[in-house]
Amino acid sequence: KGKGEFDTTDSLNSLQIKSLESTVLPFYTDMDAIIHSVSIKGYASPEGSVNTNLRLCRERSQFIQGIIENLFPQLSRSVFRVEQPEVASWADVVIELRKDSLLPSHIEMADEIEQLISKYGNNVYGRIRALSYYKYIDENILPRLRKVDFTFETETNRVRSAEEIMKLYQTDAGYRDGSKPMGYEFYELFRRVKNYQELEVLAKAALKKGIRDEGGRDKRKWAYASYVLAQ
Repeated sequence: KGKGEFDTTDSLNSLQIKSLESTVLPFYTDMDAIIHSVSIKGYASPEGSVNTNLRLCRERSQFIQGIIENLFPQLSRSVFRVEQPEVASWADVVIELRKDSLLPSHIEMADEIEQLISKYGNNVYGRIRALSYYKYIDENILPRLRKVDFTFETETNRVRSAEEIMKLYQTDAGYRDGSKPMGYEFYELFRRVKNYQELEVLAKAALKKGIRDEGGRDKRKWAYASYVLAQ
């Protein structure tokens, strides 16, 4: 609260940092992968002045950028993009309260705060702060709105192995109905899928997609897909 950094020794924060590291590390270390951009957006809860909260948003974004730079020191600073900060509203507090719909007290709080917002608009903070349960809001709801979102845009420049393609086929509906695979992935599936009904689905999808000649100019039917379907 009121700060641009968080406690890195806190168990929950530490867990999230480790999750971030394990998710991004394979792209960072793979010679065939590229991290194109890292977008960061800081948020603040609505209590206090707008200027102070915007400053906190920016400081939080900078703090998270520093953590990411420490984890991945070879990332160029040019890939980082700090997005426009966002200060949560008291309507967002109402939304957070309503998420806990199994707690009747939260619904009552949400209703009362919503009525105050409807009556007083932007000049509602003092009245909310005077509520008997404001301390509870301050300690349990507002912290949810002090956060930083970050998104990594990555690209892997390599052909998937046959094992990877089959794993996707078994776990991703888009591969099973042929809407996702492109090019060589169809060939691997034609070779490895043994069920005739499943092969028919894939071959029809491949025929519908067609294939482009070198340079991507002319689209035509796949002779191999026709052959599989004929079989």
